[in-house]
This record gives sequence, structure tokens and C-alpha cells, in this order.
Amino acid sequence: MPTSLLRRRLVPALALAIVASTATALPSTAAEPVATGKAADYLASQLTDAGTVVGSFPGDAPGDPATTYTDYGRTLDAAIALLAAGGHDDVLGRTLTSVATPTAVLSYTGSGSELYAGATAKLAFVIAATGGDANDVGGSKLLDQLRSLIGPDGRAADKSAYGNYAGLFAQAFAVLAFDTARVAQPSGLVQGLTSAQCADGSFPQLFPKAGEACTGSVDATGLVLQALAAVDLGTSSQAAAARNWLLGRQKADGSFPGEASVNSTGYAAAGLLAAGTDITKSQQYLVSQQQTDGGLARGDGTTASDLFATAQALPALAGRTFQERSRTVARAAIPCSTALAKLPMDRIKAGQQAIVTVAATSGTTVDLFAYSRPSTDYVRVASAVVAKNGSVSVAVRPTTNTRLYAQQQSCDAGRSTVLNVATALTLGVVRNGVRTYTFSGTALPVRKSGLIVNLYRITPEGRSVLTAQTRASETTGTWTIRRVFSGSGRFFFYLGTGSDMSNAASTSSSRSVLLY
Repeated sequence: MPTSLLRRRLVPALALAIVASTATALPSTAAEPVATGKAADYLASQLTDAGTVVGSFPGDAPGDPATTYTDYGRTLDAAIALLAAGGHDDVLGRTLTSVATPTAVLSYTGSGSELYAGATAKLAFVIAATGGDANDVGGSKLLDQLRSLIGPDGRAADKSAYGNYAGLFAQAFAVLAFDTARVAQPSGLVQGLTSAQCADGSFPQLFPKAGEACTGSVDATGLVLQALAAVDLGTSSQAAAARNWLLGRQKADGSFPGEASVNSTGYAAAGLLAAGTDITKSQQYLVSQQQTDGGLARGDGTTASDLFATAQALPALAGRTFQERSRTVARAAIPCSTALAKLPMDRIKAGQQAIVTVAATSGTTVDLFAYSRPSTDYVRVASAVVAKNGSVSVAVRPTTNTRLYAQQQSCDAGRSTVLNVATALTLGVVRNGVRTYTFSGTALPVRKSGLIVNLYRITPEGRSVLTAQTRASETTGTWTIRRVFSGSGRFFFYLGTGSDMSNAASTSSSRSVLLY
């Protein structure tokens, strides 16, 4: 941690004017070291092999596989928690590698005309707190980027076509990021933080707009207290008012109200700890929410361990602020595993969905490469994040025979496999007169010079007899056959095509036709 002298050199004079007294020493031991260790073990076990948290949401259409993604926000929450708890630096090292790739940084913090203050600040803080250069992360200068997002009023703001959603979390993490990186606080940043304080001493989650009521947030107030303490304002009048407001919200069992009381208690208690307040009661509440697997439940009456709740409660359970155990953590390589493209079937109809399942290191991104005849040049057709179970599914809908393989990014490619694609055939029939019928349909995909299609009749003995043959249109794939029959009765007909380089042999569904 920086010395008091260094802090005063970094904090703008305007901010220093509100310091009431020297910061008190912080309590530094966990109420329940065994509980802390179990919670840290649980959290580490819930991360992927890449040290990340993977989320998902349903596919676009029924039958589509879920879309997976790296939840960088919760991944960084886990990193902060493991840093505070100590240990598991092997897992944390992989987390730091994963969040610092160029793709990860741009995906999370934005680029160009889309830049996000909260994400930039949070990532910059984690990088600095683990011994990294926050101005050299995956090719991005995060501190410079963060500085560019601070307005004349000292408030951090998103640069986005979708609106500004930066609030007190972004502001507080920005203060923590610059302080931890040993870089001077941008002019007005600390004042921008304190100016958002409500009349009752609390801090809101979002900066209140003109004319709106200022409504305090337990979580935001706790994080702001950590930011104030980081720049030697932990005993200022603003911090004292925030501390008193938090204590007034604390319940008899030591918890704090919130959408999930374990999460809110974790943030509130860590803030009180930073302000020099004993948090034993809150720690005891957190211990009461610990499950047999070591994780903590949300505190909403459910009994299942929750990764997010455990991550946000762990620093308080460990008796540490976010900054207190800042140290250099060695970045670790992400293990490679050969990606396997598996198909539940090796044959589909043209345009039909096929689900490709890829196995690779959990938490990593895999690319699916393919070519469809007549081409023989591979192109990337999909990218996906591998789930915690080590697999991810991707939907493809090729119209011709396809060869594909998967590759974990920065690793060797897996072996290729073939998906045979049969021509999609349709068959319709219309009676034109006495034993006179027109058969028609489509044969897709289209072929140059048109695909030959065969009309078959099924005999009572089950044999297929070629009845007629024609060529489908080379532009639309439509075909028509007109037949006059000599006999009467009920017969079954179907359409068939042979195989070629582009498509596998195919048959249509059969149609029952009464000839009369």
C-alpha cells in the first residue's frame, strides 16, 4: 500500500481539504479463517480451466444451442476475491492471462466510439493490484482510456451510442485503479466521487440527475468507502457520514439489505473495514450462509452455493479490503487441448440444422472452420466460448457436403470430420384428369445444368420402380413430371437423386396417390 506521504502527493488539494483526521489501521484478520479457506476453494473450483466465469443465454430459435460468453465482470469479481483471500495464485494467474488478451480487453472495455468507464476502471484496478501495468494490457492503455472518460465535472462516463451507465461503481473503481497503479488521481475525480453523496450520507448506485431524489445503495456506499480510504479520506466527514448510514442499515444478524443480502453484506462490510470499523458481526452472518461445499448462498432463502455471492462476500469474510493484499501474481499459460468437432449424425438434408459439439479447454474460445463443396478452402464459420464442462455446441446449416474442424485459439487444430449433406427434395402431386397426374417439387441446392431427379413408384411387394426422370431447373431447383397411368389403385411415390461431389444421395418423403 502507498505511504501516507505518497497518498497526499497523489490526491488533489481540493480532495485533501475534506480530510478530517489520519486514517486508522485496518483490522486484518478473518473472523473465521477456515470458512475463508473453504470459500476460496469453492470459488476457485467454480472457475473454468482458463480462470474465467462463463455465462450463457438461449439460442435465437427453438432447437438452437445456448450462446456462451465470458462474463468478464464476474470473472474480475472472482479475481478480486481470490486476491483478498490469498492462495490459489495458479488459478488467479490463468484469470489474469485470460482477461488481458487483446480480444478480451476490447470486448469488455470497448474500443473506438464505444468505451465503458466501469469496465475499464475495474480491469485496470485488477491488473494494477496484481503487479501488472494497467497502461499496457492487451495493447490497450487502460489508465489513459479511463482518464479520457472523466468529464469536466470529475465524473467518469461511458462513451457509447447506447447511453451512459457509468455510476458510483465506475467512479470508485477508477479512484482505486489510479491509487493502486501509483498514478496521480485525475483532476476532479475524487471530488466527483464525493459530490454524489446523498444528504443522508449514503451514495447512490448511479449519479442522480437534476431534480431526481438521491437514493442510497448499500453496495455502492461500501465500495465508495474503500475508495475514500485508499486516498486517505477514510476518516473524512464524508466517510463518517457514509459509515454511519451503513451502520444504520445493518440488521440485527449483521447482514445488510439488498437484492442478495450476502453480496450486499460483503460490499458494505468491506467498506466499513476500510473505514476502520469492526465487522465481526457481518463476518458471522456470512459464515452462517456458508454451505457444505464451501460456497455461500445468496441470503435470499435459497440454500445453493452461488459463485457471484461467494466472490463478492469473500474479501469481507477474509477481513481484507480489495487493495489490502495487492501483490504481484505470475501470469499463467492457458492449457491447450485438441478441439474435437463431434457430430450426432453424419448426414443431414440441405439446410437442415446440425449441432456440432466441440471439446476443448473450458473457458477458452474455439473457432470452427469449414468448407462446403465445391469449395475446398477452409473459412471460419463460428466462434464460441467453451463452457465449464469442457464443451460447447454450435449450429450449422450447410447446403452441400462439408468438412470441418475446430481449433482452440492459439493452439493446434483438431482433426477434421465430414458432414454429408443430402439434396433437399420436395414432392407434390395434382390430378389433372382420368389417371393423369402432374408431379412437381424442388431439388435444392441448385446445380449448374440442373440435377437429375427420379420419380419412383413402390409396388405392393415393396420394390421401387423407376417411373419417370427429369432435370431440375439450374436456377430455381424446381422440376415437373406429367404422367398418364394405364391402371388404377392406390400407390406410393417418392423422389430420389444420386450422389455427387456436392451432395449425398437423397430421397423425399413418400406420397400416397389414388390413381383413377
